[in-house]
Amino acid sequence: MEIHSELTPGELKLILPTRKIVPHCYLLKPDHTVFITGLERIDYVEGNQDVMLVIFISSKLPVYVMPSHEAEEFYNNIIGTDVLGIGISDSESKLGIRNLSMVF
Repeated sequence: MEIHSELTPGELKLILPTRKIVPHCYLLKPDHTVFITGLERIDYVEGNQDVMLVIFISSKLPVYVMPSHEAEEFYNNIIGTDVLGIGISDSESKLGIRNLSMVF
């Protein structure tokens, strides 16, 4: 899915690179969740090995990694705030958070 057509002008300004984007590497453990700003949620739902997750994202945008059992409460507590940057906190936003599940 192409998301930039769904973003507001303010959101586009945040995600479009103004400098070289460097990869951010995360070691994702089983039963952990990654929030990539307010646009994407990745749940590692099944597996028994750690996975290296490389995200190419502006350093201005937040990424949160946490145990999956804490993710729903975290998400419910930050709705309506700017903690995740873009995607769920802005009433103008057309996007909700997308959820991907990984099985290894």
